[in-house]
Amino acid sequence: MNKKFIDVKTCKLCNSKDIKMVIELSKLPIGDKYLPKEKANESKDLYPMDIMMCQACGHYQNSVAVDLNLIYEFYLSRPSTTNPVLSTAFKEYADYLLNNFSSGKNLFAVEAGSNDGAFINYMKNTLKIKVLGVEPSENLSAQANNNNIPTIKRYFNFQTAKEIKEKYGSASFFIAN
Repeated sequence: MNKKFIDVKTCKLCNSKDIKMVIELSKLPIGDKYLPKEKANESKDLYPMDIMMCQACGHYQNSVAVDLNLIYEFYLSRPSTTNPVLSTAFKEYADYLLNNFSSGKNLFAVEAGSNDGAFINYMKNTLKIKVLGVEPSENLSAQANNNNIPTIKRYFNFQTAKEIKEKYGSASFFIAN
């Protein structure tokens, strides 16, 4: 994408061209775009974010697709280590997955949008599961790797999934929180 955003002309779910605006919104800044001071002006850009509805399948979606690099180039996570409620929720969720959906042997978990790796770190260290994070943000993927949480700096898509399967094998769990 060479522009900051592209207009969405078809339904993202069924590909129908019969989409209609149902809510017109004021232009909005990108959420969670916290930049260093020297790049502060970039966070002031406003984007059209009208809500569209597909007349064929009823799916709702934004009127534009913003360049993902604008959102995730420098992204700030809210680390679970500073949020005990989130830490507890991660532990309960991981335990639930393990107790209800696993074969119990040679488990492998992949988390898309893994941020600083806190969730899969619990799976790795406490539950002894092989893990891999997929995180597009440079700062968060580096932080995870520095904390010995295996993380690749990529967007999760079909090609990424294919490469993970070829290199690491099939995942027992795929997490996208």
